[in-house]
Amino acid sequence: MNRVKSYRLLAMLLFFAFVSLLARSIVYFIVAIIVALVIFYLLKKGKDGD
Repeated sequence: MNRVKSYRLLAMLLFFAFVSLLARSIVYFIVAIIVALVIFYLLKKGKDGD
């Protein structure tokens, strides 16, 4: 009983760690896309200005 409970706790901890890592990578991915779009927009604006 105790071993099953500890395995279940370990599985939940691994699941939460995976979800937090995934969420963090998704946040970094969104930030990278926004930065790339801003740079692209500024370059395009600079070309139009010239």
